[in-house]
Amino acid sequence: MKKKFYGALLLGSVLLAGGMVSCSDYDDDINSLNDRVTAVEQTVKELQEKINAGAVITDVQTTEDGVKVTLSDGNSFTLQNGKDGAAGSVVTIGDNGNWFIDGVDTGKPSRGEKGEQGEPGEPGQPGGDGTTAPSKYYIPNEDGYWYVVNVAADGTESAPEKTDVKWAPEGMMTAVWDTENEALLVYGVKDHNGVLKINLGTALKGLVFTPSLYLDGVEGTRYPYISGNYKSANGTAEGESSTGASYKIPAKNTWEDIIASVYNIGANDTVVYHMNPASAQVKGADFRFLYNNPEMITTRGGEGVVVNYNNYSEKTANGDLKVGYQITNPELLEGAGIGDPRTPGNDKISVMALEVELGNDTTITSDYAAIVPAVRTLKAIAFKEKKTTMADQYDLYNTGKLAVENEGNVAVQYNDGSVNLSELLNIHYTQADWGPASDYADHEVMSYERAKQFGLHFEYEMLEYTTGTNNTEEHKYGKVDKLTGEFTPCYVNDKGESVACPNDPTSTTGISAVGREPVVIVKLVNENGDVVLAGYIKIDIVKEISTKEITVKDFIKPYVCDGFVCGIKWDDMSGKIIEELGMTKDDFVKTYFLKEDETYIKENNKFVLVQNNKFGVMTLGEEWPNVSTVNEIIKWNANFDQMDAVYNETGHTVTLYACFQSRVDKDNNLVYIGLTTTVLDKPEVTFGEKIKEYWYPGDQAEVAKRDTVRMNVPRPTSAGITKRDVFEYAKDLDDNFKGNKVVMTPTSAEQNAAYDLAKLGTNYHYQFAAEQPKIGQYQLSRHATDPTKLVMGGAIIAQIAPDGTLVYTHDKFAEEILNMYDHNTPLCYANVEIVATYDDCELALGKDAFKVRFLRPVDILPGDNAKFVDAQANGSSVVLGDLFKLQDWRDKMLIAKSGNTYQSAVENGCNLYNYYWFENIKIDIENAQCNLTGAWENVKDVTNKLQLYVEGYAVNTSVNLPMNDVDILNTTKITYKNNEGNVQKFNLRIPVEIKYSWGTLKGTIEATVDSTIAND
Repeated sequence: MKKKFYGALLLGSVLLAGGMVSCSDYDDDINSLNDRVTAVEQTVKELQEKINAGAVITDVQTTEDGVKVTLSDGNSFTLQNGKDGAAGSVVTIGDNGNWFIDGVDTGKPSRGEKGEQGEPGEPGQPGGDGTTAPSKYYIPNEDGYWYVVNVAADGTESAPEKTDVKWAPEGMMTAVWDTENEALLVYGVKDHNGVLKINLGTALKGLVFTPSLYLDGVEGTRYPYISGNYKSANGTAEGESSTGASYKIPAKNTWEDIIASVYNIGANDTVVYHMNPASAQVKGADFRFLYNNPEMITTRGGEGVVVNYNNYSEKTANGDLKVGYQITNPELLEGAGIGDPRTPGNDKISVMALEVELGNDTTITSDYAAIVPAVRTLKAIAFKEKKTTMADQYDLYNTGKLAVENEGNVAVQYNDGSVNLSELLNIHYTQADWGPASDYADHEVMSYERAKQFGLHFEYEMLEYTTGTNNTEEHKYGKVDKLTGEFTPCYVNDKGESVACPNDPTSTTGISAVGREPVVIVKLVNENGDVVLAGYIKIDIVKEISTKEITVKDFIKPYVCDGFVCGIKWDDMSGKIIEELGMTKDDFVKTYFLKEDETYIKENNKFVLVQNNKFGVMTLGEEWPNVSTVNEIIKWNANFDQMDAVYNETGHTVTLYACFQSRVDKDNNLVYIGLTTTVLDKPEVTFGEKIKEYWYPGDQAEVAKRDTVRMNVPRPTSAGITKRDVFEYAKDLDDNFKGNKVVMTPTSAEQNAAYDLAKLGTNYHYQFAAEQPKIGQYQLSRHATDPTKLVMGGAIIAQIAPDGTLVYTHDKFAEEILNMYDHNTPLCYANVEIVATYDDCELALGKDAFKVRFLRPVDILPGDNAKFVDAQANGSSVVLGDLFKLQDWRDKMLIAKSGNTYQSAVENGCNLYNYYWFENIKIDIENAQCNLTGAWENVKDVTNKLQLYVEGYAVNTSVNLPMNDVDILNTTKITYKNNEGNVQKFNLRIPVEIKYSWGTLKGTIEATVDSTIAND
């Protein structure tokens, strides 16, 4: 630890507070930073910026609530006690060399003690060196402890050793001024992680290059240079101009490459270096660049490459150094024009370093950085905004012929002064590292200011050419400043002289220039006037440059199938036209014409062409231009899709503009006439009147909140047995509404006043909702393309007919779903919607959703006499009818017992058992269960001694029996036998499956086995 300290600051539990303030207003109230780290760092940032700018700390004083640090520029900041506002402490070195805290001697020396004089040598012999007594001194270290440094007799110093004596009391924050590294290090800042470092030094100690790219891990910078051939003007041209007049260009029709004249122009560019310290000052230093580190590269072409310092250096806000440079002969950089030097055979790169010579005979050299040459090829002088008919619509015309024969690029009002062409232009180019970019590379844009950094500037001149049989000299109708590009429209007086038009919009002097089309040649040249690029601007001298907006009328339209038509009469707009344009109706008709098939909206305060007329088209009235004041002059026609586009805009509102163009000034004099249309919300209705007692849940008093209807098979009838009525499962959904239909009634919604639903017509239909329940393991869904179908996978479960009848199908999966739950469990249902429409194209009017619950036709219930007795002679038997009951969806029993005989229940003469068409029953004895072990387990897994069987069939074997005749319940017996031992009371469960008109019912018969006779 070789650090030496000028001094240190001792602070009582402090926070950095306040900002940079002048000495005069230091005592103003400085807001507490409230322990916020960001505020602490901001204060340090402000202090560092002051020091980076050249200020140094000149004084440190104790204040009533902390410590005040003053800078050489008169500014100060405080280290304020954030706990109790107590004064801070200052640590200094006293005149006796000891450390003092707030003026009190600590007894700790800050430097080694002076050595004693050396002993004299013996007579006649040279005297020996004097010896120095060992000594020690102390350093107040950042951790708050005194460190001792022992000095030997020969002057060598030991490494600082930590003592057990604190110089900074517990909880104190320390600010140590490290004079060796010229930094103020603040430790223990509340809520700050780490050390706050404030660089105080101004002497530059090091430079580190800041890379803008990496070349296989090598730090580097990209250096652009422009390469190409100088150009010269050549050629003539003649033909027909854009106005139809003949023309002749006697010279300078085009600019061609001078094959033998090549240029390579490097940019005045900058590179950035981190300075150590960031507060270093380099004002007055000498800068130069070193090129070619001999260990890394050699050059092609001898000593041709020179990296020149261009007398520009700037210290950035964060303390970095930005230095300007320009490379002479950049085409000789390694890889330039050849290719990436990382490829085989090209294994060299160019490098450079910055050397700074300071006034104290000190030279600082940065690390070396690779130079990647970027070859820039100029393509065209171009407009910043689209102005031309060239391929990309930005480039200037590249020949005089193209300029004369096409539309003008820049309009100039004859009596409104000049226009600065330079402000309209930039340069298009392509660029690639190492060599020229492909001809198909995308064009990039270079500003005029950037072009100047290559030593290039624009120059301007008029293209001489004549038009018509009178050989009118078009170039006389304008003057352009050679260097600034200031173009001024002119007229030709009776002496044939070119005279500038007055800059006075009220003057008509020079109106003869209107319609003339002079052409300006724009050249990009170097300091010697050599041309690297050229183009042509055609000027339109016009009577007026104007864009006026007139919004005439607002319309409110309903959302209907036919869209809408709205229009305005001259009476609607005459006041505005006269007021805004100062024109009569006749003047307007004669001056302007409608740009047909074009409509506009405003975005960001600019008129924008509406693509594909998505909001409708603007047309002129049928009697235009001979319009009366009461006839429509402009119509806005919107079909349904265009109306819908308006509806989908914010507020369902669009202001659409028709554009009227001047017959004389063309696109330079436009009037936008706007109509605003708001499309109303669709009408709002309620859906029918529910028949109260048809809707569930029944305990919901408010009918509107009852959301479920129930479906079932037809009620039993005697005739229905033979007609198999039970096999039909259908319901007309309209029957749930009063009048057996859904009547749509308009609400009090404001928009409804604009809709005559009786005239437009309304309709409705039912469909399944998109969201459907999962029933057991089966997820229901709406058919992907037909919403009237309810499906599970590919199986159709139910379907709604056009007349509103919902039909449940006999599909295998539909039957499984229907039989999943008993009819009292509300889990088997589908979500259905009423979809209302209006108008001929059936526009959506709204939806209302409800549930349709499907009731299982038949349920299996436990029997009343399902009981076996253990140890009965020949086993214990019960008839099948004792084991279960059958009940339909009406809670009606289908089986009745008369004496000891089971028979079909009869209701009003209708045989209920036969009505449901039972086919067979499976008695699944093989999978019977018992609770002999205290838990339900398969009998076969518990014991092989317990016997269950259907009389006449094998033991412990499942049996299928016909069930179409109810007598099967009397004639079929199930017998139980145990293991001939004793058993206590237990229970049996026997699975059964009953196939009937709607699939298969699955249930479990539960029977009791009484304990062994007389052995309770």
